[in-house]
Amino acid sequence: MSSKLFPGDRILVQIPNWLGDAVMSEPSLRRLHQWANSGETTSELSIAGPRKWLDLLAHGLPQARLMETAPTERENVQAWRGHDWALLLPNSFRSAWIAFRAGIPNRVGWIRDGRGALLTHGAAAPLERGGLAFGIGKSERWPRYLPRPFGTACGELLASIGLPLAETRPRLRASEVVRERVQQRLETRWPANNSKLVVLNAGGRPGAAKRAPTALWRSVLEALCAKAEMRFCIVCGPGEEAGLRSAFGGFDPARVDLWCEPAPTLEELLALLERADLFLGVDSGPRHLAQAAGTAQICLAGPSDPRHTADHLQRTKVMRLNVDCGPCHRERCEFEDSRALACLAHDPRELAIDALAQLG
Repeated sequence: MSSKLFPGDRILVQIPNWLGDAVMSEPSLRRLHQWANSGETTSELSIAGPRKWLDLLAHGLPQARLMETAPTERENVQAWRGHDWALLLPNSFRSAWIAFRAGIPNRVGWIRDGRGALLTHGAAAPLERGGLAFGIGKSERWPRYLPRPFGTACGELLASIGLPLAETRPRLRASEVVRERVQQRLETRWPANNSKLVVLNAGGRPGAAKRAPTALWRSVLEALCAKAEMRFCIVCGPGEEAGLRSAFGGFDPARVDLWCEPAPTLEELLALLERADLFLGVDSGPRHLAQAAGTAQICLAGPSDPRHTADHLQRTKVMRLNVDCGPCHRERCEFEDSRALACLAHDPRELAIDALAQLG
């Protein structure tokens, strides 16, 4: 299939608001960037989205125009005008409406959530017909959209306009300045120490359904410290530093580094993961950074349906408990009794064994 894009076309891509989805969209952004700067075209690529995601992606897309999402719809409409194509990766009605109002003649996206009439190059989102997810868990209204990796959906949209992906795994790399800063931190913390480095993402918003119990991570850490010589860097997100210090401050600082004063930036976390031998965490944004860095990982799926991220798992072990209430995809667990966060009640000994196996 030949490309529907022509030299000189101005292309706008809207990336998602979620970190994990933004990382999974990277192969599609990279493919468009290569096409727009191939030497055979004089096209302009604009990428619109949250500033923090744009900064993370910028290193690999040096010639793209980065457009931070404006606070008002009117400002976004003004910024989007003049483009020939809009590739709308999020499935929101609002993104299609802004592209329509901006007068972009070619609007590409999935037909769902009532936005089909606003698209010129739309594809019907595949549906999951019959049965519960994995034959277990919580029933939803039929039909529902088929759970599948976001990166796969992005690649299919790109292929629909004649630009199939040659490589589908996300690849991110921190800047040299940030990589050197992280390396200096590690060398200061552990001079002349070449033991395995494990990064544990033990943070999470209080009450969040994707926040694994602190007691679980403490037990895993204790088991690993007792079994093998390795280093641990425990990380969290902004605003979660106090909880991390309280939960893990008692561990030997010669083995365990709490990076929480302040929490690492996304690019610092990426640089840290580039040097790590293993990442431990739940199915949230940081595990996608680990995948983009090529780091082995153990991921706890918790309330998430693993099919949403079931690609490029060669160095990933996804662990999930079969519970009657999941996968629920809730922001907060609906229970406050003994059933609360049952989907994350893993056996720490099993996790420790799997971690050692991943480390080889």
